[in-house]
Amino acid sequence: MTHEVTEGWQSKPLSDLGEYQNGRAFKPADWGTEGLPIIRIAQINNPYSETNYYSGSDVQEKHLIRDGDLLFSWSATLTALLWKNGDGILNQHIFKVVENEGVDKNFLLYTILHSIDGLASHSHGTTMKHIKKGVLDKYHVGVPPLPEQKKIAEVLSSVDEAIAATKAVIDQTKQVKKGLLQTLLTKGIGHTKFKQTELGEIPESWELKKADDLCMTISVGIVIKPAQYYVEAGSGIKALRSANVREGYIEDDKWVYLSKEGHEKNKKSQLKAGDVLVVRSGYTGTSCVVPPEYNGTNCIDIIFARPKHNLVISEFLSAYINSPEGRKQVLKSEGGLAQKHFNVTELKKMLVPIPPKAEQIEIVRHLEDAQTATRLNEAKLSQLQALKTGLMSDLLTGRKRVEVPNV
Repeated sequence: MTHEVTEGWQSKPLSDLGEYQNGRAFKPADWGTEGLPIIRIAQINNPYSETNYYSGSDVQEKHLIRDGDLLFSWSATLTALLWKNGDGILNQHIFKVVENEGVDKNFLLYTILHSIDGLASHSHGTTMKHIKKGVLDKYHVGVPPLPEQKKIAEVLSSVDEAIAATKAVIDQTKQVKKGLLQTLLTKGIGHTKFKQTELGEIPESWELKKADDLCMTISVGIVIKPAQYYVEAGSGIKALRSANVREGYIEDDKWVYLSKEGHEKNKKSQLKAGDVLVVRSGYTGTSCVVPPEYNGTNCIDIIFARPKHNLVISEFLSAYINSPEGRKQVLKSEGGLAQKHFNVTELKKMLVPIPPKAEQIEIVRHLEDAQTATRLNEAKLSQLQALKTGLMSDLLTGRKRVEVPNV
């Protein structure tokens, strides 16, 4: 691939920007429990994944990695990063990239990341992509003068820092919410007297009831050949699937649509605002409430429950299903072998601690505050990620130029 050259830039093969040193080809017999960690693709994807170690003394310098080294995973998982998890030994299928003179390391990182899709389209393999050095020799990128490289990298790094900070806030708010779920749905608000039940200790004034007793109906969406009712996007009635059910909210994406005839034929699975949805398989037990804007939609292969609102509010029931205690009951009752399922019968048998209505409302209010904070930060994260994508496309092609102060 050739690259249209921006004024003042050079077009160079990606291989000319650095030295690409492949990791060591370890054998399973080399793995141990002592020595330096072996950094494989698993550690690139998750630094906290299970790690093997090597204690031999024959490790070459080119295979050693330290914090700040630029790594490029070129097989299966295609990505690049600056390593920051301590000394290790690089496994095969990952390049350690040492930038050449006149090349800024951070600029090279972003250039590789921006080139991944293009490299993949020229790579070997169909289901598992491999980017060999020969592809790097043919793939040209735009290279500005070093000061401009540094400025571009500085701009993109600042966005990355904002992304990392936002992710940290999201993780923290999710932990806070998890703690709130555990505390509020088992201890309640302001209670001093408790009693022992099948689920453990709950406030003395609460009752333990089966979900079946709390709902007018608990049923499942269309399970038999739902695709026979599908029509083009936007031309029928929306049908919710597992992909649309998230913890506490509807994911407004990846919709399927049913014909009006199919919708009418499946009246039993037509939804009402306030229905509680529960995922049967995959992210089993994930629950949310149908908001007013989805009243009258249909559903496919998910459980829906219609609460008796004189006994339990929808948001409280859904929150309990999502809670650690609710999850325990879901996991205990999963059936199926190849793929685990949570079935209508099991939801009907689920035990739910029920506070007085006023306390349910107060508990839900606290949980919704935490959920709102998470959603706001997730929206901010999406905006930052979109900003980064746009900036990489503009700055790394020279479509937009950065101002470099005269030295």
